[in-house]
Amino acid sequence: MASQSKTPSKALPGKFRLTGFALTLFVLVGLLALFLFFIIGTSIQGEEFSAATFQVRSFQYRRIPGVMLRITQTVYGTPKSIVSASILKHLPGTVPNGRWDVVTVSEAANSNERRASILVRSLEARSPNQTRFWEEWSHHHPSLAKELWPIVQDAAIQEKYFCIPELLQVARKASSPDELATKGRQILDNSAGVTAQ
Repeated sequence: MASQSKTPSKALPGKFRLTGFALTLFVLVGLLALFLFFIIGTSIQGEEFSAATFQVRSFQYRRIPGVMLRITQTVYGTPKSIVSASILKHLPGTVPNGRWDVVTVSEAANSNERRASILVRSLEARSPNQTRFWEEWSHHHPSLAKELWPIVQDAAIQEKYFCIPELLQVARKASSPDELATKGRQILDNSAGVTAQ
C-alpha cells in the first residue's frame, strides 16, 4: 500500500512541470504574436505629392486598427522632385499651396492608390527608350510644355486629378500652344461641378 501511494505522488510533479512548460510556451507564443501584430498591424505608410512643387515624400506612423487611435506621430521623409528641369521650368515660381496629397497608403497587408497617383504615375511613365516620356516630350516641345504644365498644376491644386489623363491626351494631339491652352482651360472649367470618385 505504501508503494502505491508513493507512485501517484511522484507523477504529479511531472504533470505540473509539463503544464508549467506548456503555459510558458503559450505565453511566449502569445507575446510573439502580439509583437508581430504591433509591428505589422499598426504600421501605416505611404507617399504624398505636392502640387506646388511637384515633389513626393514618404510618411509613416502607427495606429491601433479598429479604433483608429494613433500611437505615434507622423514621420515624413525628405521631399524629392519627381521631374527634371524640362518640366519644372514651366511651373510658376511660387504657388500658395502647402498641401500634400496622398499618392499611396499601405496598412498592414493592404495597399491602395489615391487620386494623386494619376499624376505621379503619368510623370513616371516611360517611353520605349526607357526615358521618362513627359520629360522628353517637354524637352522636344517647349512651347507646348509652357502651356501644359501650369494647367496640370492647376488641376492638381484644385484636386481635379481625374482631368489629367484628358489634359495629357490633348497635349499630345495639340498643333499649337494656343490650341492647347484653350482646350486645357476648357477641360478644367467644364469639370467645375464634377466631384472625383
